[in-house]
Amino acid sequence: AMVAGMEGLTTSEERVTGYRKGLAAAGLPEVPELLVRGGSDPERTREVVNALLDLPEPPTAIVAAQNAMVIATIRTLRERGLSVPADVAVVGFDDF
Repeated sequence: AMVAGMEGLTTSEERVTGYRKGLAAAGLPEVPELLVRGGSDPERTREVVNALLDLPEPPTAIVAAQNAMVIATIRTLRERGLSVPADVAVVGFDDF
C-alpha cells in the first residue's frame, strides 16, 4: 500500500509514479484501495492507515510518502498491536 502526500504536488505525484513502477516491476497488480492520501497531518495519516488495516485483505507493506507519515504509520500499526517489520513492513521517503 502507499500513503501518498497531497494530490497535485510534484513530489507527491513523482512518488506515486515510483510506487506504481515498483508494483509493475515486481509483477504486482495496482489495487486502487491500497493507494490513499495522507497529507502531512498525522491524524489524517492515522485515519487512512486504519482504513487500510480494516480492508478484507490488509497490506503487508506500506510506503509512506514523507517523514511525518512514516511516524504516524508506525505509531498506528503499534496501536493496532502490529509489529514493524514482522507484521507490516514500512518504507519511507525523505530523511528517514
